[in-house]
Amino acid sequence: MAHATTHARVHLTRRHRSPRLGTPAAALGVLLLAACSREEATAPAAPAPATSTAAAPAAIGPLRARFETTQGPFVVELLAEGAPRTVANFCLLATRGFYDGQEWYGQSPVVRQVGRPRPEFTTGYELPREFVPGTWFDAGGRLAASLTSDSDASLAHGSGVFLTIKPQERWNLVYPIFGSVVEGQASVDMLRDGDRLISVRIEGDPAPLWATMPAEVAAWRAALDRLGAVPPVARE
Repeated sequence: MAHATTHARVHLTRRHRSPRLGTPAAALGVLLLAACSREEATAPAAPAPATSTAAAPAAIGPLRARFETTQGPFVVELLAEGAPRTVANFCLLATRGFYDGQEWYGQSPVVRQVGRPRPEFTTGYELPREFVPGTWFDAGGRLAASLTSDSDASLAHGSGVFLTIKPQERWNLVYPIFGSVVEGQASVDMLRDGDRLISVRIEGDPAPLWATMPAEVAAWRAALDRLGAVPPVARE
């Protein structure tokens, strides 16, 4: 019995013995795991994704041109949506004071013209003809671009424009309309050769429209800079 008791005691003692770390390599592994756990617990949180702060493009709002003439004022609603390049160029010319002081010419029972201070005058660039759907020469008060020639392949003149006095439907899809008179048609009707266009002022902000065609606007600006001052009264 004594032998049996001793064996049982030894067996119980080994069963409750603390676990051993074993080899030095195993001990090092445990230490490394503990260190990694501490680093993960103290590592800073990942930064939140950056959000874009770029401003959205500004909306193109309504644009009007207010003409002051020696026969009185009138206002034209510009059709920027249907004729963006023609309107953008006209606004650029107006904001630079290009038309200020020029004379109206080419009076006829149908039109009043301005923007070509000499018959051969050119800004140094032309424009594509833009036709606004549903806009026709079916009434007076249309603002349209002159053409560079009588050819069917002609482009729109860089600065020459005209206003109609009455319907002229044979010009549909020939001359590009880019505005309509909304106030003061009587002043347009009274214009005669030699009357002055005192000033043209743009109501509304053309900058968002210019921003849609930066390369073209830059080219127009450069051409007008090369042109220099334009004599307001120099027709032959």
